[in-house]
Amino acid sequence: MGKKNRKTTTSDKFFDWFDLYGSKVYQSNFEGRKNLNSGAGVGCSCFVYCFMLMYILLLATRLVYGLSPVVSAVDRIDVHTTEVEAIDLDQNKFFFAFNVRDYLTDEYKESTKYVNWSVKVIEGDGNKSIVTHTIKTRTCTPADWKKFYTPSKKDQKKFDILQERNVMRCLEDLDD
Repeated sequence: MGKKNRKTTTSDKFFDWFDLYGSKVYQSNFEGRKNLNSGAGVGCSCFVYCFMLMYILLLATRLVYGLSPVVSAVDRIDVHTTEVEAIDLDQNKFFFAFNVRDYLTDEYKESTKYVNWSVKVIEGDGNKSIVTHTIKTRTCTPADWKKFYTPSKKDQKKFDILQERNVMRCLEDLDD
């Protein structure tokens, strides 16, 4: 005598949907089901889904905590904060300006709606440091452009374009 077909249960339907390795039965259906699954297939599917979930959680965690290579984070170490280690930028005639440019679209990111640029002056004793000054930035003025060293011939065109576009940020003067 043949074995009586049992009724398809909700768990059978779930495992048919869940099992990545289940076999389709094309000729007919078996116990009212179109897929056949096995314990090994369900186990492997469970492993794959758990691995994918853990990977997604890992990426989300890295994004939230700024560990993603796309999201920048600055680590601060206590260097050059004592009087002996300090660097006198005026003595070295040091002056710089910066900007942010999207390397895919070549578009300069200068909106102050989302970003507030500032520089923090830190003083310390070699073990612990504190912020003593916060210096704001502004768009570079013609007087700021005169402070730069003369660029090389190959960089002169880039220098002129940046000056013309007025996209460079310079530091406000700090008077003690």
